[in-house]
Amino acid sequence: MIKTYLFPIFFLIQLLTVSKNAYSQSTADLLYKFENGLTTYSQLKDSIPKLYNIYDRMKLRKVPAVAVAVIKNGNILLSKQFGFANFESKIPADSTTLFHFASISKTANALCVLKLVEQGSLSLTKDFREYFTDGSFKENKYSKGQKITIANLLSHTAGIIRDDGPSGDYTHNKPLPNITQIVKGEKPALGKGAYCIRKPNEAYEYSNQAICITQKILADNFNTDYNRLLTDSVFIPLQMTNSSFELKLDSGKQKKLAEGYIFNYEAVPPYVFPCQSEGGLVSTVSDVAKMVIAIQNAYNGKENSFLKKETIEKMFTPQLGEITYDGNLDVPYKNGLGVMLFEKGGRQYFTHTGSIDGYTSIYIGSFDGKDGAVMIVNTSYAGIITELINSIACTFKWENYVSYKYKVATVPNKDLWKDYIGTYKLPTKKGEFITSITKVGEQLFIQNSSDGEPEPLYFSSENEGFVLSRSYSFSFSNNGTKRVLILKNNGSFSGESVKLD
Repeated sequence: MIKTYLFPIFFLIQLLTVSKNAYSQSTADLLYKFENGLTTYSQLKDSIPKLYNIYDRMKLRKVPAVAVAVIKNGNILLSKQFGFANFESKIPADSTTLFHFASISKTANALCVLKLVEQGSLSLTKDFREYFTDGSFKENKYSKGQKITIANLLSHTAGIIRDDGPSGDYTHNKPLPNITQIVKGEKPALGKGAYCIRKPNEAYEYSNQAICITQKILADNFNTDYNRLLTDSVFIPLQMTNSSFELKLDSGKQKKLAEGYIFNYEAVPPYVFPCQSEGGLVSTVSDVAKMVIAIQNAYNGKENSFLKKETIEKMFTPQLGEITYDGNLDVPYKNGLGVMLFEKGGRQYFTHTGSIDGYTSIYIGSFDGKDGAVMIVNTSYAGIITELINSIACTFKWENYVSYKYKVATVPNKDLWKDYIGTYKLPTKKGEFITSITKVGEQLFIQNSSDGEPEPLYFSSENEGFVLSRSYSFSFSNNGTKRVLILKNNGSFSGESVKLD
Protein backbone atom coordinates (compact mmCIF):
# COMPACT_ATOMS: atom_id res chain seq x y z
CA MET A 1 0.00 0.00 0.00
CA ILE A 2 1.37 3.43 -0.93
CA LYS A 3 1.57 5.83 2.02
CA THR A 4 1.72 9.59 1.68
CA TYR A 5 1.13 10.62 5.28
CA LEU A 6 3.19 13.81 4.92
CA PHE A 7 0.16 15.12 3.04
CA PRO A 8 -3.27 15.28 4.64
CA ILE A 9 -5.80 13.49 2.45
CA PHE A 10 -7.81 16.70 2.13
CA PHE A 11 -4.80 18.36 0.55
CA LEU A 12 -4.31 15.52 -1.92
CA ILE A 13 -7.94 15.60 -2.98
CA GLN A 14 -8.38 19.37 -3.19
CA LEU A 15 -5.04 20.48 -4.53
CA LEU A 16 -4.73 17.59 -6.99
CA THR A 17 -1.59 18.83 -8.65
CA VAL A 18 1.42 19.80 -6.60
CA SER A 19 4.88 20.89 -7.52
CA LYS A 20 7.61 18.27 -7.43
CA ASN A 21 9.29 19.80 -4.38
CA ALA A 22 5.98 19.63 -2.53
CA TYR A 23 5.57 15.85 -2.91
CA SER A 24 6.19 13.66 0.08
CA GLN A 25 9.44 11.74 -0.32
CA SER A 26 7.68 8.45 -1.11
CA THR A 27 5.56 10.08 -3.80
CA ALA A 28 8.59 11.88 -5.24
CA ASP A 29 10.38 8.53 -5.48
CA LEU A 30 7.37 7.03 -7.26
CA LEU A 31 7.29 9.95 -9.67
CA TYR A 32 10.98 9.43 -10.48
CA LYS A 33 10.38 5.72 -11.03
CA PHE A 34 7.43 6.45 -13.32
CA GLU A 35 9.39 9.02 -15.35
CA ASN A 36 12.16 6.50 -15.95
CA GLY A 37 10.13 3.31 -16.26
CA LEU A 38 8.47 3.50 -19.68
CA THR A 39 8.50 0.16 -21.48
CA THR A 40 7.17 -1.23 -24.73
CA TYR A 41 4.89 -4.26 -24.93
CA SER A 42 7.29 -5.85 -27.42
CA GLN A 43 10.61 -7.10 -26.05
CA LEU A 44 13.40 -9.26 -27.41
CA LYS A 45 13.24 -12.86 -26.27
CA ASP A 46 15.56 -13.75 -23.39
CA SER A 47 16.19 -10.09 -22.60
CA ILE A 48 15.46 -7.91 -19.59
CA PRO A 49 12.74 -5.34 -20.44
CA LYS A 50 14.39 -2.07 -21.36
CA LEU A 51 13.31 1.02 -19.42
CA TYR A 52 13.09 4.48 -20.99
CA ASN A 53 12.95 8.04 -19.74
CA ILE A 54 9.74 9.90 -20.55
CA TYR A 55 11.50 12.85 -22.19
CA ASP A 56 13.56 10.51 -24.39
CA ARG A 57 10.38 8.79 -25.56
CA MET A 58 8.64 12.10 -26.16
CA LYS A 59 11.57 13.10 -28.37
CA LEU A 60 11.48 9.77 -30.23
CA ARG A 61 7.75 10.01 -30.89
CA LYS A 62 7.59 13.77 -31.41
CA VAL A 63 5.18 14.29 -28.53
CA PRO A 64 5.01 17.97 -27.48
CA ALA A 65 3.21 17.42 -24.17
CA VAL A 66 2.11 14.61 -21.86
CA ALA A 67 -0.31 14.97 -18.94
CA VAL A 68 -1.01 12.13 -16.51
CA ALA A 69 -3.05 11.62 -13.36
CA VAL A 70 -2.66 8.53 -11.19
CA ILE A 71 -5.50 7.21 -9.03
CA LYS A 72 -4.85 5.12 -5.93
CA ASN A 73 -7.57 3.93 -3.54
CA GLY A 74 -10.06 6.59 -4.55
CA ASN A 75 -7.65 9.55 -4.49
CA ILE A 76 -5.58 11.36 -7.09
CA LEU A 77 -2.12 10.42 -5.90
CA LEU A 78 -0.36 12.68 -8.38
CA SER A 79 -1.02 14.76 -11.46
CA LYS A 80 1.88 15.77 -13.63
CA GLN A 81 2.53 17.49 -16.95
CA PHE A 82 5.57 17.22 -19.21
CA GLY A 83 6.67 19.20 -22.24
CA PHE A 84 4.97 22.03 -24.11
CA ALA A 85 1.33 22.99 -24.51
CA ASN A 86 2.49 25.12 -27.41
CA PHE A 87 5.57 23.71 -29.09
CA GLU A 88 6.36 26.72 -31.27
CA SER A 89 6.18 29.24 -28.43
CA LYS A 90 7.65 26.79 -25.90
CA ILE A 91 4.77 27.36 -23.46
CA PRO A 92 5.03 24.62 -20.81
CA ALA A 93 2.07 22.39 -20.03
CA ASP A 94 0.94 22.74 -16.42
CA SER A 95 -1.94 21.78 -14.15
CA THR A 96 -4.23 24.38 -15.75
CA THR A 97 -3.55 23.27 -19.35
CA LEU A 98 -6.72 22.15 -21.12
CA PHE A 99 -6.90 19.43 -23.77
CA HIS A 100 -9.48 18.08 -26.18
CA PHE A 101 -10.46 14.69 -24.72
CA ALA A 102 -12.48 13.70 -27.80
CA SER A 103 -14.48 10.48 -27.28
CA ILE A 104 -13.95 10.40 -23.52
CA SER A 105 -16.87 12.82 -23.81
CA LYS A 106 -19.05 9.74 -24.21
CA THR A 107 -18.47 8.67 -20.60
CA ALA A 108 -19.51 12.08 -19.26
CA ASN A 109 -22.56 11.96 -21.53
CA ALA A 110 -23.45 8.50 -20.16
CA LEU A 111 -23.19 9.76 -16.57
CA CYS A 112 -25.67 12.53 -17.37
CA VAL A 113 -28.09 10.05 -18.95
CA LEU A 114 -27.72 7.58 -16.07
CA LYS A 115 -28.43 10.33 -13.52
CA LEU A 116 -31.67 11.09 -15.35
CA VAL A 117 -32.48 7.38 -15.37
CA GLU A 118 -32.01 7.26 -11.59
CA GLN A 119 -34.36 10.23 -11.27
CA GLY A 120 -37.00 8.41 -13.32
CA SER A 121 -36.84 10.91 -16.17
CA LEU A 122 -35.43 8.45 -18.74
CA SER A 123 -35.50 4.70 -19.24
CA LEU A 124 -32.63 2.60 -20.56
CA THR A 125 -35.03 -0.03 -21.86
CA LYS A 126 -37.63 2.08 -23.69
CA ASP A 127 -37.37 2.59 -27.43
CA PHE A 128 -35.47 5.84 -27.91
CA ARG A 129 -38.01 7.02 -30.49
CA GLU A 130 -40.46 7.62 -27.64
CA TYR A 131 -38.28 10.55 -26.59
CA PHE A 132 -38.07 12.17 -30.01
CA THR A 133 -40.48 15.07 -30.39
CA ASP A 134 -40.29 15.26 -34.18
CA GLY A 135 -39.93 11.69 -35.45
CA SER A 136 -36.68 12.62 -37.19
CA PHE A 137 -34.90 9.26 -37.15
CA LYS A 138 -34.32 7.83 -40.63
CA GLU A 139 -35.94 4.40 -40.77
CA ASN A 140 -34.80 1.64 -43.15
CA LYS A 141 -34.91 -2.15 -43.47
CA TYR A 142 -32.56 -2.61 -40.53
CA SER A 143 -34.48 -0.43 -38.08
CA LYS A 144 -38.16 -0.82 -39.03
CA GLY A 145 -39.94 -2.95 -36.46
CA GLN A 146 -36.82 -3.11 -34.29
CA LYS A 147 -36.69 -1.81 -30.73
CA ILE A 148 -33.64 0.39 -30.21
CA THR A 149 -33.07 1.49 -26.63
CA ILE A 150 -31.01 4.20 -24.99
CA ALA A 151 -28.83 1.36 -23.66
CA ASN A 152 -28.20 0.36 -27.29
CA LEU A 153 -27.19 3.92 -28.13
CA LEU A 154 -24.78 4.25 -25.19
CA SER A 155 -23.16 0.86 -25.83
CA HIS A 156 -22.79 1.08 -29.64
CA THR A 157 -25.09 -1.88 -30.16
CA ALA A 158 -27.83 -0.01 -32.05
CA GLY A 159 -26.38 -0.83 -35.47
CA ILE A 160 -26.22 2.88 -36.37
CA ILE A 161 -23.67 4.34 -38.79
CA ARG A 162 -20.50 5.68 -37.21
CA ASP A 163 -20.24 9.34 -38.20
CA ASP A 164 -22.22 12.39 -39.18
CA GLY A 165 -19.33 13.52 -41.38
CA PRO A 166 -15.75 14.63 -40.83
CA SER A 167 -16.00 16.38 -37.45
CA GLY A 168 -12.73 18.20 -37.98
CA ASP A 169 -14.20 20.10 -40.91
CA TYR A 170 -16.61 22.08 -38.74
CA THR A 171 -15.31 25.59 -38.07
CA HIS A 172 -16.61 28.77 -36.50
CA ASN A 173 -16.20 30.51 -39.85
CA LYS A 174 -19.27 28.73 -41.23
CA PRO A 175 -22.78 28.09 -39.88
CA LEU A 176 -22.91 25.17 -37.45
CA PRO A 177 -25.74 22.62 -37.51
CA ASN A 178 -27.91 22.05 -34.47
CA ILE A 179 -28.30 18.57 -33.04
CA THR A 180 -31.52 17.86 -34.96
CA GLN A 181 -29.89 18.79 -38.27
CA ILE A 182 -26.99 16.45 -37.49
CA VAL A 183 -29.29 13.53 -36.70
CA LYS A 184 -31.50 14.22 -39.74
CA GLY A 185 -28.57 14.92 -42.09
CA GLU A 186 -29.78 18.40 -43.02
CA LYS A 187 -27.49 21.25 -44.01
CA PRO A 188 -25.26 22.65 -42.69
CA ALA A 189 -24.52 19.17 -41.25
CA LEU A 190 -21.75 17.44 -43.19
CA GLY A 191 -23.18 13.94 -43.07
CA LYS A 192 -26.28 12.07 -44.14
CA GLY A 193 -27.74 11.71 -40.66
CA ALA A 194 -28.32 8.81 -38.30
CA TYR A 195 -29.55 5.51 -39.71
CA CYS A 196 -28.96 1.81 -39.15
CA ILE A 197 -26.51 -0.20 -41.21
CA ARG A 198 -27.32 -3.43 -39.35
CA LYS A 199 -30.01 -4.63 -36.94
CA PRO A 200 -29.59 -3.74 -33.27
CA ASN A 201 -27.86 -6.18 -30.91
CA GLU A 202 -26.04 -8.01 -33.70
CA ALA A 203 -22.57 -6.62 -33.01
CA TYR A 204 -20.65 -3.72 -31.54
CA GLU A 205 -20.74 -0.94 -34.15
CA TYR A 206 -18.95 2.13 -32.82
CA SER A 207 -21.22 5.06 -33.57
CA ASN A 208 -20.78 8.76 -32.96
CA GLN A 209 -24.23 9.23 -34.49
CA ALA A 210 -25.82 7.02 -31.83
CA ILE A 211 -24.35 9.32 -29.18
CA CYS A 212 -25.65 12.33 -31.11
CA ILE A 213 -29.13 10.80 -30.82
CA THR A 214 -28.75 10.76 -27.03
CA GLN A 215 -27.87 14.47 -27.17
CA LYS A 216 -31.00 15.13 -29.22
CA ILE A 217 -33.05 13.28 -26.59
CA LEU A 218 -31.52 15.50 -23.91
CA ALA A 219 -32.17 18.63 -26.00
CA ASP A 220 -35.77 17.70 -26.83
CA ASN A 221 -36.72 16.76 -23.27
CA PHE A 222 -34.47 18.65 -20.85
CA ASN A 223 -32.17 21.44 -22.03
CA THR A 224 -31.06 22.54 -25.48
CA ASP A 225 -27.87 23.97 -23.92
CA TYR A 226 -25.80 20.80 -23.66
CA ASN A 227 -22.90 22.48 -21.86
CA ARG A 228 -25.26 23.90 -19.22
CA LEU A 229 -26.93 20.52 -18.72
CA LEU A 230 -23.60 18.65 -18.31
CA THR A 231 -22.21 21.38 -16.08
CA ASP A 232 -25.18 21.21 -13.73
CA SER A 233 -25.62 17.44 -13.75
CA VAL A 234 -22.00 16.19 -13.86
CA PHE A 235 -19.27 18.81 -13.61
CA ILE A 236 -20.53 20.72 -10.56
CA PRO A 237 -21.41 17.62 -8.48
CA LEU A 238 -18.01 16.07 -9.26
CA GLN A 239 -16.13 19.36 -8.79
CA MET A 240 -14.81 19.17 -12.36
CA THR A 241 -14.09 22.89 -12.33
CA ASN A 242 -11.89 22.88 -15.44
CA SER A 243 -14.24 21.01 -17.76
CA SER A 244 -16.46 22.33 -20.52
CA PHE A 245 -18.58 21.34 -23.50
CA GLU A 246 -18.80 24.92 -24.77
CA LEU A 247 -19.03 25.13 -28.55
CA LYS A 248 -16.71 28.11 -28.46
CA LEU A 249 -14.33 28.49 -25.56
CA ASP A 250 -14.09 31.86 -23.86
CA SER A 251 -10.81 33.71 -24.17
CA GLY A 252 -9.54 32.48 -20.80
CA LYS A 253 -10.07 28.81 -21.63
CA GLN A 254 -8.80 29.26 -25.18
CA LYS A 255 -5.55 30.65 -23.81
CA LYS A 256 -5.13 27.55 -21.59
CA LEU A 257 -5.92 25.08 -24.41
CA ALA A 258 -2.95 23.03 -25.58
CA GLU A 259 -2.19 23.22 -29.28
CA GLY A 260 -2.74 19.95 -31.14
CA TYR A 261 -0.13 18.51 -33.52
CA ILE A 262 0.22 15.82 -36.14
CA PHE A 263 3.53 14.34 -37.25
CA ASN A 264 6.57 16.59 -37.48
CA TYR A 265 5.00 19.03 -34.98
CA GLU A 266 2.50 20.38 -37.52
CA ALA A 267 -0.28 22.25 -35.68
CA VAL A 268 -3.90 21.36 -36.42
CA PRO A 269 -6.66 23.97 -36.81
CA PRO A 270 -9.06 24.64 -33.90
CA TYR A 271 -11.82 22.07 -33.38
CA VAL A 272 -15.53 22.54 -32.89
CA PHE A 273 -17.99 19.71 -32.21
CA PRO A 274 -21.59 20.75 -32.91
CA CYS A 275 -22.52 17.31 -31.52
CA GLN A 276 -20.73 17.95 -28.25
CA SER A 277 -21.59 14.59 -26.68
CA GLU A 278 -19.52 12.60 -29.17
CA GLY A 279 -16.24 14.47 -28.71
CA GLY A 280 -16.50 18.03 -27.41
CA LEU A 281 -15.10 17.65 -23.90
CA VAL A 282 -12.30 20.07 -23.01
CA SER A 283 -10.77 19.27 -19.64
CA THR A 284 -7.70 18.39 -17.58
CA VAL A 285 -6.41 14.97 -16.52
CA SER A 286 -7.30 15.74 -12.90
CA ASP A 287 -10.90 16.53 -13.77
CA VAL A 288 -11.27 13.34 -15.83
CA ALA A 289 -9.72 11.43 -12.91
CA LYS A 290 -12.49 12.77 -10.68
CA MET A 291 -15.01 11.26 -13.09
CA VAL A 292 -13.22 7.88 -12.96
CA ILE A 293 -13.13 7.97 -9.16
CA ALA A 294 -16.84 8.83 -9.01
CA ILE A 295 -17.63 5.72 -11.06
CA GLN A 296 -15.36 3.55 -8.90
CA ASN A 297 -16.83 4.90 -5.66
CA ALA A 298 -20.38 4.25 -6.80
CA TYR A 299 -19.62 0.72 -7.96
CA ASN A 300 -17.99 -0.09 -4.62
CA GLY A 301 -20.92 1.30 -2.64
CA LYS A 302 -19.14 4.28 -1.08
CA GLU A 303 -21.34 6.71 0.83
CA ASN A 304 -22.57 9.87 -0.91
CA SER A 305 -21.61 8.57 -4.34
CA PHE A 306 -22.67 10.39 -7.47
CA LEU A 307 -24.72 7.41 -8.67
CA LYS A 308 -26.14 4.32 -7.02
CA LYS A 309 -24.23 1.05 -7.03
CA GLU A 310 -26.95 -0.67 -9.07
CA THR A 311 -26.70 2.08 -11.70
CA ILE A 312 -22.99 1.49 -12.20
CA GLU A 313 -23.62 -2.25 -12.25
CA LYS A 314 -25.81 -1.56 -15.28
CA MET A 315 -23.07 0.64 -16.73
CA PHE A 316 -20.61 -2.25 -16.34
CA THR A 317 -22.92 -4.91 -17.81
CA PRO A 318 -21.69 -6.13 -21.23
CA GLN A 319 -24.56 -5.41 -23.59
CA LEU A 320 -23.87 -8.33 -25.91
CA GLY A 321 -22.98 -10.96 -23.36
CA GLU A 322 -19.76 -12.76 -24.20
CA ILE A 323 -19.27 -11.13 -27.62
CA THR A 324 -15.99 -9.20 -27.75
CA TYR A 325 -13.97 -7.11 -30.20
CA ASP A 326 -10.35 -5.99 -30.46
CA GLY A 327 -9.69 -3.00 -28.22
CA ASN A 328 -7.05 -0.29 -28.23
CA LEU A 329 -5.10 -1.98 -25.43
CA ASP A 330 -4.56 -5.21 -27.37
CA VAL A 331 -7.08 -7.08 -25.22
CA PRO A 332 -10.67 -8.14 -26.00
CA TYR A 333 -13.25 -5.47 -25.17
CA LYS A 334 -16.90 -5.66 -24.27
CA ASN A 335 -19.08 -2.56 -24.18
CA GLY A 336 -21.02 -1.26 -21.22
CA LEU A 337 -22.86 2.06 -21.15
CA GLY A 338 -20.40 4.79 -22.10
CA VAL A 339 -17.45 2.59 -21.17
CA MET A 340 -15.41 -0.27 -22.59
CA LEU A 341 -14.79 -3.26 -20.34
CA PHE A 342 -11.80 -5.60 -20.27
CA GLU A 343 -10.01 -8.10 -18.07
CA LYS A 344 -6.28 -8.30 -17.58
CA GLY A 345 -4.29 -10.35 -15.11
CA GLY A 346 -7.49 -11.67 -13.54
CA ARG A 347 -8.75 -8.16 -12.81
CA GLN A 348 -11.65 -6.17 -14.30
CA TYR A 349 -11.20 -2.66 -15.74
CA PHE A 350 -13.29 -0.02 -17.48
CA THR A 351 -11.86 2.43 -19.98
CA HIS A 352 -12.45 4.84 -22.82
CA THR A 353 -10.14 6.42 -25.32
CA GLY A 354 -10.32 9.65 -27.26
CA SER A 355 -8.61 10.42 -30.55
CA ILE A 356 -8.81 13.27 -33.03
CA ASP A 357 -6.09 14.87 -35.12
CA GLY A 358 -3.74 16.48 -32.62
CA TYR A 359 -4.94 14.80 -29.39
CA THR A 360 -4.98 11.25 -28.01
CA SER A 361 -6.29 10.33 -24.56
CA ILE A 362 -7.27 7.40 -22.38
CA TYR A 363 -8.47 6.65 -18.90
CA ILE A 364 -8.43 3.27 -17.15
CA GLY A 365 -10.08 2.38 -13.86
CA SER A 366 -10.14 -0.89 -11.94
CA PHE A 367 -13.55 -2.12 -10.85
CA ASP A 368 -12.30 -2.51 -7.28
CA GLY A 369 -11.46 1.20 -7.04
CA LYS A 370 -7.84 0.64 -6.07
CA ASP A 371 -6.15 1.81 -9.27
CA GLY A 372 -6.64 4.06 -12.26
CA ALA A 373 -4.99 6.56 -14.53
CA VAL A 374 -5.77 9.30 -17.03
CA MET A 375 -3.36 10.45 -19.70
CA ILE A 376 -3.38 12.63 -22.78
CA VAL A 377 -0.88 13.80 -25.38
CA ASN A 378 -1.30 16.69 -27.81
CA THR A 379 -0.41 14.64 -30.87
CA SER A 380 -2.12 12.08 -33.09
CA TYR A 381 0.76 9.60 -32.90
CA ALA A 382 0.29 8.08 -29.51
CA GLY A 383 2.48 5.01 -29.21
CA ILE A 384 3.82 6.54 -26.03
CA ILE A 385 0.43 5.98 -24.37
CA THR A 386 0.97 2.23 -23.91
CA GLU A 387 4.47 2.91 -22.58
CA LEU A 388 3.04 5.36 -20.05
CA ILE A 389 0.42 2.81 -18.98
CA ASN A 390 3.10 0.16 -18.48
CA SER A 391 5.17 2.49 -16.34
CA ILE A 392 2.19 3.53 -14.23
CA ALA A 393 1.11 -0.09 -13.77
CA CYS A 394 4.60 -1.17 -12.67
CA THR A 395 5.32 1.88 -10.52
CA PHE A 396 1.98 1.88 -8.71
CA LYS A 397 1.70 -1.91 -8.51
CA TRP A 398 -1.32 -2.76 -10.61
CA GLU A 399 -1.80 -6.47 -10.00
CA ASN A 400 -0.54 -8.60 -12.91
CA TYR A 401 -1.27 -5.85 -15.45
CA VAL A 402 1.90 -5.64 -17.52
CA SER A 403 2.69 -8.51 -19.86
CA TYR A 404 5.16 -8.54 -22.72
CA LYS A 405 5.19 -9.98 -26.21
CA TYR A 406 8.60 -11.46 -26.82
CA LYS A 407 9.98 -11.36 -30.35
CA VAL A 408 12.82 -13.38 -31.78
CA ALA A 409 15.55 -11.48 -33.64
CA THR A 410 17.57 -13.55 -36.10
CA VAL A 411 21.19 -13.02 -37.06
CA PRO A 412 20.93 -10.67 -40.05
CA ASN A 413 22.55 -11.22 -43.45
CA LYS A 414 24.86 -8.24 -43.42
CA ASP A 415 25.72 -8.73 -47.10
CA LEU A 416 22.27 -7.31 -47.90
CA TRP A 417 22.60 -4.24 -45.73
CA LYS A 418 24.08 -2.07 -48.47
CA ASP A 419 20.86 -2.61 -50.46
CA TYR A 420 18.66 -1.73 -47.51
CA ILE A 421 20.44 1.44 -46.39
CA GLY A 422 18.89 4.58 -47.85
CA THR A 423 15.78 6.78 -47.89
CA TYR A 424 12.32 5.55 -48.85
CA LYS A 425 9.23 7.58 -49.79
CA LEU A 426 5.56 6.61 -49.39
CA PRO A 427 2.96 9.03 -50.86
CA THR A 428 -0.17 9.23 -48.66
CA LYS A 429 -3.23 11.45 -48.32
CA LYS A 430 -1.50 13.10 -45.38
CA GLY A 431 1.68 13.88 -47.32
CA GLU A 432 4.89 12.08 -48.07
CA PHE A 433 5.94 9.57 -45.43
CA ILE A 434 9.73 9.30 -45.39
CA THR A 435 11.64 6.37 -43.89
CA SER A 436 15.42 6.28 -43.55
CA ILE A 437 17.59 3.21 -42.93
CA THR A 438 21.07 3.93 -41.59
CA LYS A 439 23.97 1.94 -40.13
CA VAL A 440 25.83 2.76 -36.95
CA GLY A 441 28.55 0.31 -36.01
CA GLU A 442 27.13 -3.18 -36.38
CA GLN A 443 23.47 -2.14 -36.08
CA LEU A 444 20.89 -0.90 -38.60
CA PHE A 445 18.57 1.90 -37.50
CA ILE A 446 15.23 3.06 -38.88
CA GLN A 447 13.62 6.49 -38.66
CA ASN A 448 10.42 7.70 -40.29
CA SER A 449 8.47 10.94 -40.48
CA SER A 450 6.78 10.42 -37.13
CA ASP A 451 10.03 9.64 -35.29
CA GLY A 452 12.19 12.23 -33.62
CA GLU A 453 15.29 10.03 -33.80
CA PRO A 454 16.39 6.64 -35.20
CA GLU A 455 15.79 3.38 -33.34
CA PRO A 456 17.27 -0.11 -33.73
CA LEU A 457 15.95 -2.28 -36.54
CA TYR A 458 15.71 -6.03 -35.88
CA PHE A 459 15.26 -8.86 -38.37
CA SER A 460 12.81 -11.75 -38.01
CA SER A 461 14.03 -13.25 -41.30
CA GLU A 462 16.44 -12.27 -44.07
CA ASN A 463 14.07 -9.68 -45.56
CA GLU A 464 11.60 -8.97 -42.75
CA GLY A 465 12.06 -6.75 -39.74
CA PHE A 466 10.48 -5.02 -36.76
CA VAL A 467 11.08 -2.39 -34.10
CA LEU A 468 10.20 -2.68 -30.43
CA SER A 469 8.51 0.67 -29.96
CA ARG A 470 5.74 0.34 -32.56
CA SER A 471 3.30 -2.28 -33.77
CA TYR A 472 4.27 -2.03 -37.43
CA SER A 473 6.48 -4.53 -39.23
CA PHE A 474 8.18 -4.27 -42.59
CA SER A 475 9.80 -6.25 -45.34
CA PHE A 476 12.27 -5.46 -48.11
CA SER A 477 11.47 -6.37 -51.69
CA ASN A 478 12.02 -5.28 -55.27
CA ASN A 479 9.55 -3.53 -57.56
CA GLY A 480 11.17 -3.86 -60.95
CA THR A 481 14.52 -2.18 -60.60
CA LYS A 482 13.51 -0.32 -57.43
CA ARG A 483 14.12 -1.50 -53.89
CA VAL A 484 10.95 -1.07 -51.80
CA LEU A 485 10.22 -1.11 -48.10
CA ILE A 486 6.75 -2.51 -47.40
CA LEU A 487 5.28 -1.09 -44.18
CA LYS A 488 2.55 -3.18 -42.53
CA ASN A 489 0.12 -2.36 -39.70
CA ASN A 490 1.10 1.30 -39.81
CA GLY A 491 -2.36 2.82 -40.26
CA SER A 492 -2.67 5.32 -43.09
CA PHE A 493 1.11 5.11 -43.54
CA SER A 494 1.09 1.48 -44.66
CA GLY A 495 2.19 0.42 -48.14
CA GLU A 496 5.18 0.29 -50.47
CA SER A 497 7.84 2.91 -49.83
CA VAL A 498 10.15 3.26 -52.83
CA LYS A 499 13.86 3.77 -52.26
CA LEU A 500 15.11 7.06 -53.62
CA ASP A 501 18.15 7.15 -55.88
